[in-house]
Amino acid sequence: MSTTPARASYRPQLDGLRTLAVLLVMAHHWMPKSITRGIHWGGIGVDLFFCLSGFLITGILLNVRSFVENGEQGIGYTARQFFMRRLVRIFPLYYLVLALTLPWLEVSGATQASLWTYTYNVYGGLTANMNGVVSHFWSLAVEEQFYLLWPWVILAIPRRRLEAVLWITVLVGPLTRLFLLQSDVGAEAVRTLTPACLDTLGLGSLMAWKVHRGGLERVARGPLATGLFALGLPLLVTGAWLQLGRRSGAELETWRVMITSTRAPLLAWLVLRGALGFGGIAGRFLSCGPMVYLGRISYGLYVYHAFALFLPGSSLHPLLRFCVWGAATVAVASVSWHLFEARVNGLKEHFPYRKARRCGADPPGPSRIAA
Repeated sequence: MSTTPARASYRPQLDGLRTLAVLLVMAHHWMPKSITRGIHWGGIGVDLFFCLSGFLITGILLNVRSFVENGEQGIGYTARQFFMRRLVRIFPLYYLVLALTLPWLEVSGATQASLWTYTYNVYGGLTANMNGVVSHFWSLAVEEQFYLLWPWVILAIPRRRLEAVLWITVLVGPLTRLFLLQSDVGAEAVRTLTPACLDTLGLGSLMAWKVHRGGLERVARGPLATGLFALGLPLLVTGAWLQLGRRSGAELETWRVMITSTRAPLLAWLVLRGALGFGGIAGRFLSCGPMVYLGRISYGLYVYHAFALFLPGSSLHPLLRFCVWGAATVAVASVSWHLFEARVNGLKEHFPYRKARRCGADPPGPSRIAA
């Protein structure tokens, strides 16, 4: 086994999938029901973000795990470097936006406290208090809670047991939603509590493990990927059909929610194929310059996009308004990326995953792996 895991090759189509995810979220927040037809496009976009996060973060952790297994450094050091790199990427923009906007928004003290502590998904979900331009921040809280736990899972659990743990993680998601649907909590909690999101995060992570063990092409073209597509596409189509309102009645409510929220299989297939690289029109679309660029700045697009609701244009045709608000959001996110985020993100170089050897300089490690 090599002491230096190979740096993950850059896969532009994954940036294209990030763009697709944020466009779905924008459509959900900006477009009227007459166009979205009641389908929760934003939920599909958020789940795609979760699946991408699980796949990429787990891939990084599996690569740097070799430093621990070779005895070069401890789990604590490796996890600390991971946390510092995540902090550098996520915290500055998030807290800057909170500091600049919360004083001007009509947000309760409890809501503000949950936003500052990355627990908005819990507070907002349990109290059904998730309205306004920061409502989408619940998903950022889910990801941050996932990041706090996941390094210990991937770095500490023995390899012989890791796949079983990943499968259990995937199952926790739908089982949690089923449990919550049978309890007295509100519908928001079924969507926003972190355990209820673990099927998308977990299945992305499981795909990273499969790729780590068997190679990307073998997994993406193998029976597992075929099964994910065969299961996931009917679930997604059926869920969309149910959201169109063609079925009613309280007796179907639990199954409607369960079906419409089970998107992980198709999204995991999509991430696998995006990592391998789609061919044809789909591949050219996902890897074209604008899609890749928007994927690079997608974090800013996601954070800023809801504030476009304050912009004029309510009288415009929805499609034209989408274009106008989209252009404004891209402009703000681009300035944010080039003048702020990218510069702060450069601080990651001070937190390499591989510990410097005592005899000399730090050898090249996977410190530049993108996430």
